[in-house]
Amino acid sequence: MTDIAGVSTALAQAADAIIYPNGDSTASITGRRTIIRRGWITNDDYSGECSLQSGIDYVFVTALSGAFKPVACGLGMPWREISAIPATVSIETSGNSATVVFPAIGQASGIVGLHITPDGKGGIHARSVVGHVVTATDTPASVAAALATLIPGASSSGATVTIPHAVLLRGAVGSYSDIARVTRRQQQLFNVSIWTGTWSARDDLGFAIDAGMSGDPFFLAPDGSIILVESAGSYDIDTMMQQGVWRRDLKFRCTFDTLRTDTAAQVLFTILNVDAPGDVSISLSDWPLNPL
Repeated sequence: MTDIAGVSTALAQAADAIIYPNGDSTASITGRRTIIRRGWITNDDYSGECSLQSGIDYVFVTALSGAFKPVACGLGMPWREISAIPATVSIETSGNSATVVFPAIGQASGIVGLHITPDGKGGIHARSVVGHVVTATDTPASVAAALATLIPGASSSGATVTIPHAVLLRGAVGSYSDIARVTRRQQQLFNVSIWTGTWSARDDLGFAIDAGMSGDPFFLAPDGSIILVESAGSYDIDTMMQQGVWRRDLKFRCTFDTLRTDTAAQVLFTILNVDAPGDVSISLSDWPLNPL
């Protein structure tokens, strides 16, 4: 999710791209060195080796206090998929053993599961299921070992899991996704403030930023979310001209979302747990939805 820090960063990056269209290692549009950053002016920015007095221009980006407004968003706060992580692994079963198989090429990913039909011994409940989410550091052997630790009496050797008290195994693999939903939508006023030692640089920078940010109103925040940026006016502040400082403030009304993120996994097995009177618990599970 993004916040005022993310929006400020997006505005600063946009201003940087406008002022240095060919990259920061090349000349700015004014030919003068210009520093763009979040925050406000400091004492060191007034005088010294790298300051207004030495011919350096500054652009500051800040969120304005008291300029917050909630915006109505859709009811229900529906979840949406941000990115999907496909299942590239597989699991092969034979009798009471199961072997984890990784792809020959590419990153292994997905969820590996086993549905167990026991022989009634060894402490394994009827129709038990176990699963493991494959990580970037996993190997077939580590996945097999992880599954074995979840099953009473099971052991692993290399990529194979053996369950002595199982009469039937069914394997399943599934994908998962990163998901998000909007929990709050808001508007916040931001200030892009130009400080320079010449009126011409102030006018050139002000015109370029105002025009450049009006081209496409939708900006990307650092986390990939969308920000709506609209001009809220600009004005010159000439009270510091006697100190050789020319300033222009540009206001931008930014609309952005507060998001809640989570992970959604594909269902491998359906499970029903029932608590009956008399402290009786009944647990049922079906065959996997995508048996291998």
